Amino acid sequence: MSLVFHELPAAKLTSMGCDVDDEVFQKLITCKTKTQFKDMFHISWRTLVDWDANKEVQKMIDEFNEKSDVLRYKKDIDFHFTQAITREADAARVKL
Repeated sequence: MSLVFHELPAAKLTSMGCDVDDEVFQKLITCKTKTQFKDMFHISWRTLVDWDANKEVQKMIDEFNEKSDVLRYKKDIDFHFTQAITREADAARVKL
């Protein structure tokens, strides 16, 4: 999530209901891995595993993704990327 959020402008984040001035939110959008998240918020791996296994937590994540713009254009991005691979056939895109 944060991989996309840290790239969005503050105005867009605000329009999505995010409190861009909140210190916790600012920390969250800088986390790129679970390890960074765990270390930043001083939680254990066990907690992360429990969250991953918890159906309610997963439901909340799914609902957020459906309501947000984060995944709205995924199909278009995938399509255009595939077209670029076909057209350009450069090694970096093919490998990715």
